[in-house]
Amino acid sequence: MTGSDGSYSFTGLRAGSYTVSEVVPVDMEATAPDSIDVTLKVGKDVTDIDFFNATTATPAPTPTPTQPTTPAATTTQATSTSTTGSTLPYTGMNQAPFSIFSAVAVGLGLLLLAVGVEKRRRERMQLALARSEESMPQVKL
Repeated sequence: MTGSDGSYSFTGLRAGSYTVSEVVPVDMEATAPDSIDVTLKVGKDVTDIDFFNATTATPAPTPTPTQPTTPAATTTQATSTSTTGSTLPYTGMNQAPFSIFSAVAVGLGLLLLAVGVEKRRRERMQLALARSEESMPQVKL
């Protein structure tokens, strides 16, 4: 007789040697022997003979590599399904704001560089002009 909690018992057995075996349930594997030899003596109960099982680990499916694609202008929400069938939440983030900010920052940097180069060029021209005026002989009339 097997109870709902997994306990079991045999009644009306005569003294002697017996082998108690279990049928390992589907999706389980035995973590201890699935057969035990028992010797019954007259008037004695045998207790604490247990079988131990664990759930069979289902290997995770091997992901299929995909070719990278060019992202579309609109953002779509990606989902992934776990081995238990529940949907995982979208955890990515929209990269568009960072891309726009980066482009603006690079553009401002290039503009400041161009302004600095032009300012330096003008300063050098003024310095060269001042030196050339100093080195020219002054003619007084």
